[in-house]
Amino acid sequence: MLSGCLGASFIPTGRGSDVVPEGVEVVWFQSGDGVNLEGRFYPAGLRRELGPRPAVLPPSAAGATIVFFHGAYDHADSNMAYLLRDAGFRVFQFDYRGSGRSDKAPLSNPALIADAEAALDFVRSRPDVDPERVVLYGHSLGGVFAMAAGAHAVKQGRPVRAVVSSAAFSSWNEAANSFIPVFGLIFGGVDGPGPRTLVRRLGITPLLITHAQDDDVIDVAHAHSLHHHAIDAGVPATLLITPIGGHVAAYLQDREFSRLIARYIVDRLDDQLLERRRRLDGQTPEGLLEELDREMEVPANQTD
Repeated sequence: MLSGCLGASFIPTGRGSDVVPEGVEVVWFQSGDGVNLEGRFYPAGLRRELGPRPAVLPPSAAGATIVFFHGAYDHADSNMAYLLRDAGFRVFQFDYRGSGRSDKAPLSNPALIADAEAALDFVRSRPDVDPERVVLYGHSLGGVFAMAAGAHAVKQGRPVRAVVSSAAFSSWNEAANSFIPVFGLIFGGVDGPGPRTLVRRLGITPLLITHAQDDDVIDVAHAHSLHHHAIDAGVPATLLITPIGGHVAAYLQDREFSRLIARYIVDRLDDQLLERRRRLDGQTPEGLLEELDREMEVPANQTD
């Protein structure tokens, strides 16, 4: 189909290392059409040997699992999940069809959405996972499929605790247009629901949309568009924009940015802060960080 020529059927796929770090569990599960997908459970506390830890998790975040959705050219061992693992979260990372060691199969928007939904369903089916303490996090293309999985959870009547969409795009056509001007707007579409539709389906699920102002891969305007559509649909969405960091570096090198993302997640996992959660949604990033730092101050001797 011509409309998919710049869309999901040509998403570049990546392959990570076949060497699995000690303590990481490799699992296999099936997408809705029987395609076999590989996933990896990174236990809580497993982080890079080098680099500072952005946050120390309080007891309220214990027992939570974050499902990570990687972007194009990426894989199940993505370094874009470092900020989550460094913060101390247990993280499930997986490969869509065509990526890593998962089965090769035709790519399409509906097929990748099915992979995302299957990943969430698989994680929630595990006896060692609390299905009510799951957060979805996606970077770039993965941010779209994190929202898709979040919408799937709402449809099931079991919303996840939060969705974080980082450096994602709001329209397949407009994203394609960034690479091939004009032609992308005409032929960059795909079958199935687009990001603006998916974000409106998140219902009461708390949503954090993050982006770098200087992102030269996916323009920051996409973040503002997603936020607008979320708010218009009544989704409790917060927009976090950092001035510099591009499409990748902001999530690997900016300690304050990483800490804010981690603490947003922590806040959504704390059952005693439901009222405060409603009050914080929509605040400026500076105000949110100030509130979080006051109430969740990390002693100096617990950071490194």
